[in-house]
Amino acid sequence: MNLMKIMMITAALTFLAAPAAVGATETDQYVKPVIIAAASTSASEGSSPITCLLDPGCDGYWSPAALDAGSNEGVYLRFKEPVFFKFIEITVDRELPDSLIFQTYLDARTTPRLDSQPEPDQPEEEDEPYNIITTRLVDQNPENGGYIYLVSSYDETVLPLNYTAMSVFIKLSPTGYEAAGDRPPQITAIRFFDRHIDTTGDTPHPEPMILDLPRSMPARAQATSTLEPVFAYDVSKLFDSQPDMAWSTDGKAGIGIGEKITVSFPAEQDIRGLMLWNGYQRSDMHYKANGRVKSLKVAGREVKIKDEQGPQVVRLAKPVKARDIELEITGIYSGGSYKDVLISELRFLGANDEVILPMVSAPLPVAPASLVNYLNTTFVPLFNEAWYMEPEDYMTDENSLSYQSSARLRDNGSFVIYVEDYSSRRDSIVEGGWEPQADGSIRLFGKKYQTAVWASNFDTYLREEAAPAEADETPPPRIFQSVMHIGRFHDFDSEEQEKAVRFILQNRLMPTENNDSGFPAQAEEFRPHAIATKLLTHGNEGDLLALGGPDLETAVENIIASLKEIDPMYVKSDVYTEILIPRNSILK
Repeated sequence: MNLMKIMMITAALTFLAAPAAVGATETDQYVKPVIIAAASTSASEGSSPITCLLDPGCDGYWSPAALDAGSNEGVYLRFKEPVFFKFIEITVDRELPDSLIFQTYLDARTTPRLDSQPEPDQPEEEDEPYNIITTRLVDQNPENGGYIYLVSSYDETVLPLNYTAMSVFIKLSPTGYEAAGDRPPQITAIRFFDRHIDTTGDTPHPEPMILDLPRSMPARAQATSTLEPVFAYDVSKLFDSQPDMAWSTDGKAGIGIGEKITVSFPAEQDIRGLMLWNGYQRSDMHYKANGRVKSLKVAGREVKIKDEQGPQVVRLAKPVKARDIELEITGIYSGGSYKDVLISELRFLGANDEVILPMVSAPLPVAPASLVNYLNTTFVPLFNEAWYMEPEDYMTDENSLSYQSSARLRDNGSFVIYVEDYSSRRDSIVEGGWEPQADGSIRLFGKKYQTAVWASNFDTYLREEAAPAEADETPPPRIFQSVMHIGRFHDFDSEEQEKAVRFILQNRLMPTENNDSGFPAQAEEFRPHAIATKLLTHGNEGDLLALGGPDLETAVENIIASLKEIDPMYVKSDVYTEILIPRNSILK
């Protein structure tokens, strides 16, 4: 048998073994979902590229850069086109500690209405509920080094997601407590399935979906112009798989025409086109306010760029074969407010539209001395709302705690703040970058937005409490810049200390109805964290009316004295003001 016949038979067998594409006919050829972005919020030393987790042939792992268990850190993936799947499988090196769960966002939703496609041979439901995405441990095999978690819909049994999404964010989310010794897991594999998985019997596991992964390779990049601060707008932002971040020209030096980017590969590449995200894609406001690219010269050959958000593919009339690829801006779309010209993401396309993702190291900000001890750790409020459960219903003798917020500053210059909003039943997220200031404070810049509506509990779906139209409406993101002052409580003068305590007590812990003491009428519904209860409570530990004293003035005075002993972290800005402690110190 000649070589040609062998190749034809091999190709036919490969096609027959591949799972059928959603909606495909028997004569259709299976089209592999294309991954165009794969990133993490942070990465520990030794972590592999995120694409390695998606490649069955790659032996590596991802773990966050963390001095704690790594809560609020995660992995982000984006497909070129919407992809339908039933389950997501996450393999880690060990079982998650009780302090962490995997929380998965599909297109920024944690409780999507599962209306994409019904199960085969099943009728569509007229009033399909909002289903909570959940993750459970379904298998463990220490011999092979794997603990397998399955992302599915919430139910007593394993229900498929049946969801079509373009983006997936898998986050290490905190539970109500963290043991001091908890450390972050190592994710070794992420798999997607478009077939049902039976976790109750001996049915063989179906094969996971075959993904078309970008070819990641080390590279160097430089630009003739970069907006200050450089670490926030460096050319490496073009390849970080985060459309919220961008490379920017310096609008103070010119309008952007003539500025160049040079990407240097370790070997000659065959470049057939580009995939780029034009402008500043953080929000519609950012996009319109800043300049965008109208035309580029790629190795001396000019191409036109559309003025549109999202990824766009640009073909080259002739392939470029070179180690060093130069891109020069030759035309721009002017921004409404700034002369800076930005590109958020850039990929190169090889033969057969293979996506080439350069791996370019990024500069890191120099943190002020006052900030060094607060990086890569999740902090939670010292004063916090709590609800109560019987001891057998949770895994600690302490009262169950419900975090209203948590904050994490990373040494890579990014940050995230999660705030639970009970009134709208949504999670508010504040994220972006930070820049050190001369006085020891930091400048925050980014956006605040809300995820899709979440259900009130695991067995009462939101549809019972809100109309579908109201439930599907997500407010637009709010763009901000803010200066945050950070320090230990004792670092601030007495006037600021008193202001901080009054702000927390009056604006966050107190309902609108107060009694004569100045404390909440239903004060027994609120508690400080367990670590603070002993030091901050004077009198009956079970009653917040006794927190600090019998009236507001006495309470403020006594709480300030106790806070000086605890000496927690105090952050103050117009987007987030809190008295905080590390999560891993709550039960110490």
